[in-house]
Amino acid sequence: DFMRDNFIEMEPSEGGPDCKSRIFTYGEIELNYCPKVYYKKLLQTHGDVTHIQYALLKNSYPVGLNMEAAPGFGNAMGEAIILSVSTPKHLQQNLGLLTNVDYDDILNLNRLYRMAVHTILTIPMYFVHEKLWIDMIDNRISPEQYNCHYWNLMAKYMGVGPTIKTAEGAYDMPYKFYEGIVDQTRSTRKLFGEFLGYQIYRAVCMEIGEFQRGNAYKVLNNCDFANNKQAGNLLKQMMSAGSTKSWRKIIKPLTVRNIEKISAVAFLEYFEPLNTWVTEHNIEQNIHVGWKYDDSMTLISGL
Repeated sequence: DFMRDNFIEMEPSEGGPDCKSRIFTYGEIELNYCPKVYYKKLLQTHGDVTHIQYALLKNSYPVGLNMEAAPGFGNAMGEAIILSVSTPKHLQQNLGLLTNVDYDDILNLNRLYRMAVHTILTIPMYFVHEKLWIDMIDNRISPEQYNCHYWNLMAKYMGVGPTIKTAEGAYDMPYKFYEGIVDQTRSTRKLFGEFLGYQIYRAVCMEIGEFQRGNAYKVLNNCDFANNKQAGNLLKQMMSAGSTKSWRKIIKPLTVRNIEKISAVAFLEYFEPLNTWVTEHNIEQNIHVGWKYDDSMTLISGL
């Protein structure tokens, strides 16, 4: 009944070039979804529905307590669901896709590579954009230094420099930077959501026994918790808390050592096969990893 009344199909042209869904989570809860069907949209829609579910559970609280546990907590919940539905196990056993495909190690490495490009390469970009924005509003740099500071941060954290020398007074930041200063699309939300999403996914998978370190048949990157009531209850507990608890307290019971902080362990374990392959490939090809950071564009000392 809820889907019939609250899920509204959009015209393909309504959501822009990426056909993004529109989510309304206050007052009348509604999802205007894109009717296109392909892999990326499959994942995005699961994330969007997670936001709707989160809104339903936390909106029962009075105003002030019906917020996210932290900016980006909803993104993290959506990321955890996306990781589950993106697995070969889910695609084959729950959706009946890839049934005629011999899914081998090479295909799995390609899948992990695609996920890594989407995730690992965007995390430093989010950090650079947020760092630049914070330095600007805290007056750590003056307007004439914005562009140089941007490229210094890009060089330090991403190993990327300007392709051409731009005119004095120009701003080379991409549209993603400007998008990231809007509250609903803040870079902090995305940065936090990616880290915590993988962390929540790993914690749930360990809790239900679908991920066991050292077990080749229970690897993290193929953990699917669809139709698992225990996983559903764990997710519901986290969503139902709203902002009555800090995000640290919400995730604490899920972690083996009752950790209350962001950790990169989930990334390392999820992408372990890809990391092993890349390391071996670099050794074989004698490829130097990393870059030299030079802050030659710095206009003032101490940046």
